[in-house]
Amino acid sequence: MTGAEVRPSQSAKVLVRIDEGLMTITLNRPEVRNAIDRDLSYEVCAAVDELDERDDLRVGILTGAGGTFCSGMDLKAFVRGSESGTTSRGTSATARRRRCDHQKALLKPARARSIPHAR
Repeated sequence: MTGAEVRPSQSAKVLVRIDEGLMTITLNRPEVRNAIDRDLSYEVCAAVDELDERDDLRVGILTGAGGTFCSGMDLKAFVRGSESGTTSRGTSATARRRRCDHQKALLKPARARSIPHAR
């Protein structure tokens, strides 16, 4: 693979790599084992929307940085009052005010790549 496009999301909590029809979406909060907070959830949603909208992308992979796929919802952020999700097909469905349609199905093949956490 050559000429890959690699870019962080606005908050850098999600990294997107595009190369030869493949989009790799990386959860990038290794300091909290990639726990899902509001920003991460919205940014995964945006990346999945892009995957569906672009004809040059054929497959998506969802993975996590730092040796962990995802520990689940960020409970510390939740206790501070942060919403943890979107109404879309993103990583959660608690905030019912997002523009994405939560009934929308992913139109392209996608795989999650789980990484066992090293102890």
